[in-house]
Amino acid sequence: MDTLNAFLDGNPDPREYKRALAVKMALQGYPYVKIMSLLNVCAAFISKWKSNFLFAGVEGLKLAYRGFPGRLNPEQKQEIITWLQQRNYWNIEAWADFIYEHYQVEFSSRQSYSALLHKAGITWKKAQGVNPKKDEEQVASKKEIMEKLKAWEPEVKAGRAVVLTLDECHLNWGDMKGYVWGKVGEKAQISIVNDRERQTYYGALNCVSGRFHITPSKKGDSQETIHFIKYLQKEYPGIKLKLFWDGASYHDSEDIRNFLSEENKGLERKDWKVECIQFAPYAPEQNPTEDIWKCGKKFIRECWHLCK
Repeated sequence: MDTLNAFLDGNPDPREYKRALAVKMALQGYPYVKIMSLLNVCAAFISKWKSNFLFAGVEGLKLAYRGFPGRLNPEQKQEIITWLQQRNYWNIEAWADFIYEHYQVEFSSRQSYSALLHKAGITWKKAQGVNPKKDEEQVASKKEIMEKLKAWEPEVKAGRAVVLTLDECHLNWGDMKGYVWGKVGEKAQISIVNDRERQTYYGALNCVSGRFHITPSKKGDSQETIHFIKYLQKEYPGIKLKLFWDGASYHDSEDIRNFLSEENKGLERKDWKVECIQFAPYAPEQNPTEDIWKCGKKFIRECWHLCK
């Protein structure tokens, strides 16, 4: 510690001073997180110069110091690959710290880290959200969907009933922003006054013809849902509506129940004018209307220059 203090007092190069100060704080027991915050350095920086100091003294902190050979042998590479395969998440910065702390190796190129990840069967990909409330057993138990479709088939083919999947889309103006082609050195800018401004749409897909019905709406609620069902009734006059939708709270509201009771009043279930069936909870992949919304938003992001 005395030699380290003497080195600091000798007014070294600012880069050498930061290295020495990080090492001193680490040896004094300061948490890495605190050192990183105070000196604006990463954990790998602290580990590297601490190891250099313990190995070569203050000489290991100087700019001319070349450090360790920096190569992994085949056994070490296999150890790292095995370690990577056993993890559930990966971060190159944290991984670089691990390699340096265990093998005193620091790659000069980020590509070297990526190459080892590739050998471990790990690739760069977009993360997908998964709702923790989703119950796979409930999804699997929704066999009634296929059973109902089979039961309705004669009426659908005869034109006495139509099967529709219904859903709402809340399109935010900020949804227009995405990856686009642009000139090098210039920002790709889209004129948006307010990212959070939005327009709600109601949509319904005819599962036989593929026709998609869509209407703009003020918001998603019971009354707007009733208006959309009435719109569908006008589009299919005298035809029974078989609607599949998700478990949104307003789909099961008192207003909706009263509306359906009035529409189907005095009729047996097989003769109901409007019948609504819920998809499994938290399982949007069951509803093909969700895919149409995704296609629409993809078009908006790619063809933003056509949107007004």
